[in-house]
Parts: sequence; C-alpha cells; structure tokens
Amino acid sequence: MDGFLRRYAEFIARRAWLVLAACLVAAAIIASGIGRLVVDLDPDQQVPPDHPYIVVDRKIRKEFGGKNLVAIALVPKSGTIWRRDVLQMVHDVTDELLNAHGIIRQNVVSLSSPYVRVPEDRGGVLTVDYLMKEVPPDEAAIAALRDRYRQEPLFKGTVVSDDEHAALVIVDFYDGPTASEIT
Repeated sequence: MDGFLRRYAEFIARRAWLVLAACLVAAAIIASGIGRLVVDLDPDQQVPPDHPYIVVDRKIRKEFGGKNLVAIALVPKSGTIWRRDVLQMVHDVTDELLNAHGIIRQNVVSLSSPYVRVPEDRGGVLTVDYLMKEVPPDEAAIAALRDRYRQEPLFKGTVVSDDEHAALVIVDFYDGPTASEIT
C-alpha cells in the first residue's frame, strides 16, 4: 500500500496542472446542474405514504392545517412596532390574508387577528375580546395595547418578537391553492 500512495503522490505532483484542470472541469460539470437542484422537505415525499406517521399527519392536516404555514415579519426601519403606522400595517395585512384564497381562517395569528383574544375578569364575569380589534387612534391607546399584550404570557414571542422590533402575521393555507393563486 505504501508503494501505491507514493506512486499516486508522485503522479499528482508531476502533473499538477493537469490534475487541477481535471478538477476544474469536474467542478464545472457539477455546477452546471445546480439550477436543477431542488430541495424538497415535504415529509410525504421522504417517507412511504403508508407509514403510520404520514397517515396520522395527513389526518391532522386535513382537520387542522399546519403544512403550509407562512410567517410574515413586519419590521419598521427604526424603533419598535408600537407605532400607529406599523399597527395599521399589521391590521391591513391580517385583513387581506383573512380573505385570501385557500386560507385557513382560524390559523391566522397576529395582533389584530379575530382569533387572538384576551380573557379578562370583569367583576366576576369572564369576557374574551380581541387583542387589537381596531388600530389604536393615539399614543395612550397604543400604550394600553402594549400593556395588555405584555400582561398576557401566552402571547410572549408569538405575534411580536421578544425585542418588540417585529410584528408577526402567521397564516396557514389549505393544500389546494398554488403560490400564484394566493398572491
């Protein structure tokens, strides 16, 4: 084996430019196919369709969705999201998505989603109201919304980033629509 490695090393050293050219040609051939490379993370394509995990996953997705989840981050150029213009954008995007083709409405989650609600005890009566039904009209109302958000531990890190510099709108689509139909 020692003799083979010595002969191999000598061959490489004597014909370094030829070996380099061969490597470059091989790399170019491989690189020419990179445009056809597809990354498919669909579990239906990775595991046999009759696998028990896939069967259960298909049943759950049919009932609750979850396969076509999209998260949209709305990030202001400066400051936090607790500004009227940013909150208006969250409200508008949420409203648009609630009416989008193929949307699973109950899986739309944002500060202004009708499915994001805050329970409150009002004199012994439990009420549940939207976190943000309308965009707050002034700084005092924005501060009240921010405090209401911060007091609810379930919201922490879901619809607003931990540093409060991004608002999230999370949506899920049924399997049917294509990306062009959604946009």
